[in-house]
Amino acid sequence: MVGSKNLDPETFDDATDSILFVLPPGNGGFPRSLIKYRGVLYVFHDDYFVPISGSTPATFAIRPGDISEGFGTNAPRSVIIVKNSIGFLNSKDNEYYITQGSSESIDNIPLSHEIQLGELINPVKSSDTVAHFDPDLNAIRIAYYPSGGTTLGDEEIYYLSEQKWCGQTRGRNISC
Repeated sequence: MVGSKNLDPETFDDATDSILFVLPPGNGGFPRSLIKYRGVLYVFHDDYFVPISGSTPATFAIRPGDISEGFGTNAPRSVIIVKNSIGFLNSKDNEYYITQGSSESIDNIPLSHEIQLGELINPVKSSDTVAHFDPDLNAIRIAYYPSGGTTLGDEEIYYLSEQKWCGQTRGRNISC
């Protein structure tokens, strides 16, 4: 990955602002999302996520032991900060996971296990899945293309205070 000079997107050789770091290839996927969590920059790739260590562009690096293999995303708009965690749609099974920034902090049972989100999502359009943390409802809202569907019209709602899936939208029909 390369980053340009601050406020100068065509300059990649500035000693103070430009960054360059090599990402592991994974299984042929691509980096999809960057998110800052607890002062650390995370890269979400199709096949993994990893924190970037270092405090300046000159010291940015990836430590191989920090790579969380098998937990990546192909849906960049699904990666969100959820209170004290990061939420994302995993590209391996199209289920929604929560992490505190390492593979050790991920429960092997996804947050969306109860509703089997992976079976509801159109796998061809999973990269268009969108997640949003709604602070007014204290809920995660996940919009997706339904299996076999051609429009981004279905939504699942997970209430954090009740720790359960309580709402859903199918087209324009809402139920709870």
